[in-house]
Amino acid sequence: MAASTLTSQPAELISERLHKSLTTLFGYNSFLGAQEQVVSQVMAGVDTVAIMPTGAGKSLCYQLPAMLLPGTTLVISPLIALMKDQYDSLPKEVYEKTTFINSALSADELAQRMSEIVAGKYKLVYCAPERLRQQSFTYALRKARLSMLVIDEAHCVSMWGHDFRPDYLFIGKCLPFFGKPTILALTATATPEIRAEISSQLGRDLKNVVSSVFRPNLYYEVEQLDDKEQKLKRLVEICKTESGTGVVYARSREDCEQLAGMLRRAGVGAAFYHAGMDSEARTRTQEAFMLDKVRVIVATIAFGMGIDKANVRFIVHFNPPGSLEGYVQESGRAGRDGRVSRCVLLVTSGDRANLSRWKRLDQLKVEQLRAVYREITKRVPASKAGFLNIGEVESQLSASEGKEFDSTQVRVSISLLERVGLIMRHPDAPRTVTFMVHPGEHTSDPQLVSLMSLLHLQPGEYTRRELNWLSETMGLTLPEMDRLLLEWQENGWIDYSSERRDAVVERLQPPSDVAAAMNRLLADRDSAQQRQVGQIMDYASLDTCRHQMLAAHLGERIDPCETSCDFCNPPLDRPQSTTQAAPDLPANPGQVIVECLDSFPFNVGRPSLIKALSGSAASNITADRVKHFGALAGARPTSIDKAITELIEQGYLAVYESEEGYRLLQVTREGRDGVPIGVVTGIKPKPTKKTKADRPSERDRTST
Repeated sequence: MAASTLTSQPAELISERLHKSLTTLFGYNSFLGAQEQVVSQVMAGVDTVAIMPTGAGKSLCYQLPAMLLPGTTLVISPLIALMKDQYDSLPKEVYEKTTFINSALSADELAQRMSEIVAGKYKLVYCAPERLRQQSFTYALRKARLSMLVIDEAHCVSMWGHDFRPDYLFIGKCLPFFGKPTILALTATATPEIRAEISSQLGRDLKNVVSSVFRPNLYYEVEQLDDKEQKLKRLVEICKTESGTGVVYARSREDCEQLAGMLRRAGVGAAFYHAGMDSEARTRTQEAFMLDKVRVIVATIAFGMGIDKANVRFIVHFNPPGSLEGYVQESGRAGRDGRVSRCVLLVTSGDRANLSRWKRLDQLKVEQLRAVYREITKRVPASKAGFLNIGEVESQLSASEGKEFDSTQVRVSISLLERVGLIMRHPDAPRTVTFMVHPGEHTSDPQLVSLMSLLHLQPGEYTRRELNWLSETMGLTLPEMDRLLLEWQENGWIDYSSERRDAVVERLQPPSDVAAAMNRLLADRDSAQQRQVGQIMDYASLDTCRHQMLAAHLGERIDPCETSCDFCNPPLDRPQSTTQAAPDLPANPGQVIVECLDSFPFNVGRPSLIKALSGSAASNITADRVKHFGALAGARPTSIDKAITELIEQGYLAVYESEEGYRLLQVTREGRDGVPIGVVTGIKPKPTKKTKADRPSERDRTST
């Protein structure tokens, strides 16, 4: 392999060769940061995990060695957009020796590329992790002789990480099949614990190369606000005053759509992006942002990975991120061009409880795992391996449990059930196969001769069979039968094709302590997620250097940044308090509510009316279009809601249902005649809050 070739050469000669190839292939005169160390290690055959921040040039660390090593380099990449972006940006000479395999390819394109990979046409091949579940793919790669296996976004292998992807667990299962290619695991965010888990899951002792997470061009700041309304107004201010493009991260799909609408009404060119959109709409939105046709994207975490836009000037987290690792990755998408960019986290006192609640809602429960296991037992006999259609399981669970299950929940559940010893997931297998035995040397394999006899099959005749039947007839498991057919094909004895591939799961004998093991596993996951909540909220509340906290979380010790966060270098333009004196409540709030509703140019329900009366930044109408906008800003929204109920009960307002099924409000004849003072009693003013300026800081408390 490459290791034995290079390690026998003087270090000076190796370095000279790398620098020359760096210039001729990629046009760079020198390596950046830790690139040379990573490249030198993998060229010497050293299994490596490299922790490199966004913009540090991770891709070059495998693209350059791939061109120099014998055989093929396989890159496991989690997203089609990510692999296509990297593929399209390659220099011409490297581009011509690179391809990718993903679900967007037609069957003919896939077959053509696979034959070219086997023939050695490509030095660099990108694929998604789920492709490794297909034995036909892994057999082809074995012929291509892998010299290096690259795992991009390697933190996805960790069950305890912020972005666990069950398909990444298959990488370790496939490694022995490929011989011993050099491993390069890459990520921008991995704590020391997650690095150890990456090594454990891959079954290799990986040598760490850790670049500094500190990026001085990113200015980190946290703004403590009083409530969601103040968050909304502050978000509008930031997006209006900041120049350049920005990304706003929000928790839910609904929030993304509402926040984007609010920003547009405020004059900010904004669009939303989330996983609930169809792929065409997501592509249009992403392209508009990349081409600067949209200035601000409001998105869930579905947006970002694989988006290589250098001039993002600000990142705002409207809701707290799920973990500090996630925050480093999401905020790190700003300032990739090296220019100063803002990373703002907006926080209210209720965010800790909200984040904790969201985590628990996302957390799988014992009942859900049992439901998935029940579906498996219906489809797979005890102590055997059988087919499992993930989509069918998802649909059945959604119908029987009365709530939506998605494929990710099912896949994660399968991973957890495997972890406690109830099942084992095998490579996917085809339900139906077609093959023909070539005349010639097939008689040297007794299994093939036996199968031909059972099927009364003559050389040159095609037969189409269910793999289940073949495997039972031959006394093999489904993956073993698929593997045997592939081996016969590899030896040139048969022509073989397959269709309708599905997951294959084996039901194991349940361990005696399986219930306790499952409870421990879920408790450990819950504890890990609640630790993440505490770490995020500590970051938001502690008075210390933001960069120092993020670096410490990822296992690095640095000095305070001095200039690049709001603790070391407080901003001059930040409002000292977001709390303004609430306006006095009107003498006749009932009349104000009725007149406000009557002035709307379109029909509305309670939420829209309450937002207008509160003067909310999220209102779907502006102050110049409706009467009494913000007139009840000094009241609690709940008390405005109660006042509307009083007006309905006394006949001044009425509720009706639109053709679309929405409950809308209208003013009655009595309401138009006027509402007497004293009809509405439910209006209560907001409590007076201390401003941030009134509250002592951590530094003030420790100095007294």
